[in-house]
Amino acid sequence: MPGTIGALSNLGSDIPANVEQVSSSPRPIAELSGGNYDSVKIFKMGDGYYGDTGDFDFTANDLPDLMDKLRRIGATSLDYGELK
Repeated sequence: MPGTIGALSNLGSDIPANVEQVSSSPRPIAELSGGNYDSVKIFKMGDGYYGDTGDFDFTANDLPDLMDKLRRIGATSLDYGELK
């Protein structure tokens, strides 16, 4: 299922062009840690979200979907920013 957590089609892909950018390089709206990940960066992408663990990328349709995916990978500690 493309766009789901750990989807092979997302491995090693570049950040999508429709990720909102504050400057010339996209900045995450939040960064979380936990589970096997020291840093999970979250970007706002249209009405949804784009996540980058460093090992794989994923998308979420809305905040409840994002929170579910973060819980499933163990990234439950908010280190920076806010999710809204």
